[in-house]
Amino acid sequence: MKKFLLHIFFIIFPFTLLIATVNMIVDPACIFSNGKYEQSIASALLKQHNVDNIKNCDDRLLLKKMISGINFNPDIVVIGTSRSLEISSDFFPNKKFINCSVSHANMNDFIAIVGLLDSCNKLPAEIYIETSPILINPSPTDEWISLETYYNFAIKKMKLSVVTAEAPPLFLEYKKKIKAMFSFEYFQNSIKFLWRSKNNFVDVGANIPQNFGRMNDCSITYSLAYKTPDTIKAISDAPIYMSKSYLPNLDTKYLKVMEQIINYLASKNVKVSLVNIPFQPDCYTLALTRSNVFYEIKKGIVSFAQKNKVKLIGTFNPFEAHLIRSHFYDPLHCNKKALQSVFKIVDYNSNLNDTTTLSSP
Repeated sequence: MKKFLLHIFFIIFPFTLLIATVNMIVDPACIFSNGKYEQSIASALLKQHNVDNIKNCDDRLLLKKMISGINFNPDIVVIGTSRSLEISSDFFPNKKFINCSVSHANMNDFIAIVGLLDSCNKLPAEIYIETSPILINPSPTDEWISLETYYNFAIKKMKLSVVTAEAPPLFLEYKKKIKAMFSFEYFQNSIKFLWRSKNNFVDVGANIPQNFGRMNDCSITYSLAYKTPDTIKAISDAPIYMSKSYLPNLDTKYLKVMEQIINYLASKNVKVSLVNIPFQPDCYTLALTRSNVFYEIKKGIVSFAQKNKVKLIGTFNPFEAHLIRSHFYDPLHCNKKALQSVFKIVDYNSNLNDTTTLSSP
């Protein structure tokens, strides 16, 4: 039995060692690079250049490098999920703008990003906060750990009532690296990535990125293939997406935290506006047949805006925004033209005095 176990060990150990070595050296998601890839991209953006062909970038680390590196205070900042990443400086002419949204954002990210801006003395005159339900709910993702220092700073500075980390941040960071080190899936991605340069982004100067890139205001650009989706396929994809996804109602604990942050920002003379972004028409319609979740979420957000005297713009309802399937890349992400139309819809508090009648979405 002992010989058998030793035999198994000498078979498994070299393969495990190979996986760990390849994953650490190739590192397609730059998990072990300690931010060097993101620093290189940020250096180009800080020179007011645009960057194309970005692969596996930690957008939280990139944002950290950007905010700590800019030599001006932005006039306007947007904080949200990937649904708001295409909002760019041309939405706000003659204003200094930075897009501080990150993919899969949750409340921890929101806390950390405000902490990042504050600790770097880069709080803007105005912040637009995306109100996607996932942002106002707990989330299993630990991607926010890249901004852990600023999360802790914000918790202490603003005396926030909810600390949402489930484990010590340092533990989560090591857990992420150990998991990636021995992951066979990460090994497969490493093999595919093996012959590519890890620093394979392209500084395109003042040109518009044509693949997956970033503008110098940190907003995102997508490839032509992604920007021209199959709208017919979207019809059949909607039930599949909705069967795997659900929209949670707003978590009252997290609304309280957001209220504390808004009050803090008000004390710093930062104006806050909330932004509702539409969902793809087929998904939105299907969701309405199953529950009144959109109405409940909108009701909660309007009530929150009223209580905190902030403006609410946009809508979850694509039909209210006169959007069709071709305005959407996928169930969650509408295109830049659609986002521009969102900013023309004032749902509540256009002058911070008026009151609109809540109607069913």
